[in-house]
Amino acid sequence: FTSTNARSWTPHQDENIKYNLYRASFSSASGYVEFTNKESEYFTVGSTSGTFKNDEYVFVNDAANTSQTIHVTAGSTSITGSQTQFLTYLNVGGHIVVAANSAIHGEVFDVLKISAITSDTNITVEDVPKYSDTNATFFKSIVGNVSQFDNNDPAILYLDNSTASGTGATEHFNAGDVLVGAESNARATITSVDDKKVSFVAPNIYRTNTTQTKTNLSATRLFRNDTNANYARNNIEFNNYTFLNSVPTVIRSYSNERAAGITTRSFTLKATLENTSGSTPIYSSPLVDGDIASMKVFEYIINDDNANENTSIGSASSKYITKVASLADSLDAEDLKVFLTAYRPPGTTIEVYAKFLSVSDSDIIGEKPWTKLIGSETNPVSIYSATCPCCL
Repeated sequence: FTSTNARSWTPHQDENIKYNLYRASFSSASGYVEFTNKESEYFTVGSTSGTFKNDEYVFVNDAANTSQTIHVTAGSTSITGSQTQFLTYLNVGGHIVVAANSAIHGEVFDVLKISAITSDTNITVEDVPKYSDTNATFFKSIVGNVSQFDNNDPAILYLDNSTASGTGATEHFNAGDVLVGAESNARATITSVDDKKVSFVAPNIYRTNTTQTKTNLSATRLFRNDTNANYARNNIEFNNYTFLNSVPTVIRSYSNERAAGITTRSFTLKATLENTSGSTPIYSSPLVDGDIASMKVFEYIINDDNANENTSIGSASSKYITKVASLADSLDAEDLKVFLTAYRPPGTTIEVYAKFLSVSDSDIIGEKPWTKLIGSETNPVSIYSATCPCCL
């Protein structure tokens, strides 16, 4: 049948449809795909000026190599040098920061990735310069792209696509480095290169199975910051919360990974794909869509300070306040017993406070102090068990 409008159809009795149908024959009954943390940096910064733009290049400010000048042309990927030593000073895949002649252009920077080094006086870059200058200076730098900037106290600056590469002091970001935004010209000094604490995760990984296939998810490499060592965790749930409550876990800044001489990543999930038919040839396989895979990572914001918690300005950073419960007439109470279903990892405690208002009190409930309740003698913690991962 054929149609020109998808409503009226014309039959063709003397024609048949022929097509080729292909099927895969897999050589193995199992395989896997790994997902790792990105090349991200997490900085606490100070001495900030200006506002960093999202996705702009950020580089480490360095004294320009004034003894070696270069010639850049707007729109051209070819850069020539004067008395330069490109072959020994630069490397393919690295970045240079081109500083324009300030007398002509003002304080303008270009961050350019090197694609080829043909001689000591000629390189090719992937991006094109924004301006032309016959007397520009340059220096090489590790770089990243801004993913988050928050100038509140403490100020933070997060980068993606970090080019940190090794253990050398100039091969990764360090505390004390002065960072510059290539477009915004914003400045900040790194106070600390941080690792992000992980309390629980929710992997969002789309996968498809048939009646003869299955997929499993595990964490083959996690990093614990109490012993600075890797550990593994089985039974990570697809598209659900998994609490990493056995040991303190972090995702490291890329610079901290590289500064430690580690080439593997600090957070690695492994999706295992299996054909369970037990027969050959193997014609079916699970499908995992890596292009849309992502993961939500959560951190509990908690401190170890309960000073002044009997007031409305207590020091604990994590707390929850219920709504006021009013008892009905003739149902006055003399005692209060609170039952909690809670998550309490090792090394933490949960304290419960209450406010009480008698019918004869002249105060309002908001003016009453908080009274700390006495906890039960059996105050269990939530522990992950390899033999019973669901028992917390």
